[in-house]
Amino acid sequence: MTQSTVIAQDATEAVAIVLLGLARTYADNPREVEEGLLELANTDTGAATVRDHVVAKLLKLARLPNVHRFSDTSEAYDATQCSEAIRDGDVLVVESERVVGFLDEAWPVAITEAHGEFHGLKIPAREIKDGRYAASVDLAERIAAELGIALAVKPARTV
Repeated sequence: MTQSTVIAQDATEAVAIVLLGLARTYADNPREVEEGLLELANTDTGAATVRDHVVAKLLKLARLPNVHRFSDTSEAYDATQCSEAIRDGDVLVVESERVVGFLDEAWPVAITEAHGEFHGLKIPAREIKDGRYAASVDLAERIAAELGIALAVKPARTV
C-alpha cells in the first residue's frame, strides 16, 4: 500500500514548483498546456470549485513528484512495475531499509547509500537525463535528510 503526497515548505514554494513544472510541460507539449488553460477558462461553476479544478489541473500539468512509502524495497519495486498511481519521477521511501529514491521511467533508483532492490546510481542523480529529475532529487534529498538517511557519496554499481 502506498501513501502519496506532494511536499512544499510553504505556499510560495508550492506555486514556484507548479510554475516550474508548467514551464517544463509547456516546453515539451505547449498544446497540452494551452488546452488545459482554455478548459479552466470555460469552467461554469462556483469559485471554490474553479479553484480546486485549477489546482488539480496545474498539478497534473506540472508533473510534480508524489511521495510513496513502502515497507520494503521489494514491495516498492513491484509497485513501480504495476501501479498506475506511481509515475515517472515520483519519490519512493522505504524507511525500514533506509532507502530513498525516485522512479526513472520504469526503474526505481536510490539516491541513498543503501539501495536494497532499487538500482544504484550510475551517475550523479541530478545529471540523469540532463536534469529531468531535479525536482524529484531535491524532494528525495529533503526526505532523506529529515529521516537521517545517508545519501550515496558516489555513484554505485547497479543491481
